[in-house]
Amino acid sequence: MVHHDTFVIRNLLIGVFSDEEFTSFCYDFFHSVYKSFSSGMSLNQKIQRLIDHCDRNEDFDKLLDNVQKVHPYKYEQYSTQFTTPENQSVGKTSVTQNIAVLFQLWELSQHEFLDWILGPDKNKARKNTYKAYRIALHQFFKGIWPEYHCLQEQEILERKEEISPIWPSPIPWEITPSTAQQFKEVLVKKGRSKKSKVTLDTGEVVRYEIGRTGLSKNSVNLKLAALKTFFDFLTRDFSVPIRKDYEPLINDNLLFPDKNYRIVRLWSSHQRNPFDPKVVEQFSVKSQPEYMTATEFTAIVEQINLDKVIDNRDYALLMTVWYTGCPSKSSSQTTLGGYKEKL
Repeated sequence: MVHHDTFVIRNLLIGVFSDEEFTSFCYDFFHSVYKSFSSGMSLNQKIQRLIDHCDRNEDFDKLLDNVQKVHPYKYEQYSTQFTTPENQSVGKTSVTQNIAVLFQLWELSQHEFLDWILGPDKNKARKNTYKAYRIALHQFFKGIWPEYHCLQEQEILERKEEISPIWPSPIPWEITPSTAQQFKEVLVKKGRSKKSKVTLDTGEVVRYEIGRTGLSKNSVNLKLAALKTFFDFLTRDFSVPIRKDYEPLINDNLLFPDKNYRIVRLWSSHQRNPFDPKVVEQFSVKSQPEYMTATEFTAIVEQINLDKVIDNRDYALLMTVWYTGCPSKSSSQTTLGGYKEKL
C-alpha cells in the first residue's frame, strides 16, 4: 500500500499556481472546496484546505490527474515523488526526512515574512509592497519558468523536448552572494515573458510565449530589495522553538541555535546577507519617483506613524519607495514605480 506525500504535493501546487489560478482550478474541479474559501485567505491556506479535503475523501488521484491536465510538464517533474510505500520505516530520522523538515522551515519563513511585511492593519501601501515582495520571493525560491500556454507545453512534450527553467530554484541553505548575482543577471536579461496571440485550428485565440526580455532597472532593484529584506528578517526576526529532531540539522550547521538553546534560526547573524548591496550592486536611478504623483508619494509616507518608533515593516515600505524611484514621465500616470511593467 502507498500513501500520498503531502509535502511534495503542496510544493507542486505552490510551484504551479498563482493565487488566482489556484482559485479558478478549485472552482473547476473542486467546487465544494472553492465555496469554502473566504476573502483574505492566503494561497497557502487555500492549498491546505484542498489537501485536507483530498485526505478526507481519498481524492488525491483526482487532484493529481487534473494538475497533470493543466500543467503536464511540471507534473512530470514531481510525479515520482507523490507516493511512498506505507510500510517504509517511520521510526528512524533519515537524511531525507531531515531535509524535508528544513525545506518546510524555509517555506514557513517566507510565509511569516510576507505576513510581517503586510502588518496587522493591511493598508494599501503595504499591500502593494506585499504583492511585489511575494513575486520576488516566489521567483527566486521556486524558479522562473517559461510562461507557456498549456498547449505549448503539450507540443514541446510531444516533440520529446525538455522545458528548462529560466532560473532554477536554488537550495536555500546554499545561497551565496554569487547566487544572488546570478539571479540579478537573469532578471536583467530574461526576467520578463514576451507573448504573442496565436489562433488555433479551433479558432480560439491564445497567448503564446515567443521569447524573453529583461526587466527594467526599477523592477530589478525592487526584487533585490525584497530579497535583502527577507534575509535580514531571517537573521533578526524569524525563529522557531528548538526540537529534538533538529539536532542533526544543528550539527550540520543548517540550523543555528541561540545561546540559551531555546530557539533556532535559518540564517546566522555571522553569515553575510547574500543580497547585501555592497556585493550585489543595485542600479543607480534618480531619486524622483516614476509613475507616482506627489499626492501618492505623500499618501505612502503618511502611513508611517511618527508618534512611535519606526519598525522594520516601515523601513521595508520606505525601501520600496526608494528603490523604485526615477523621473516621472507623466503626472497623469498614477501607478507605483515599477508596477507599470509586469513584475
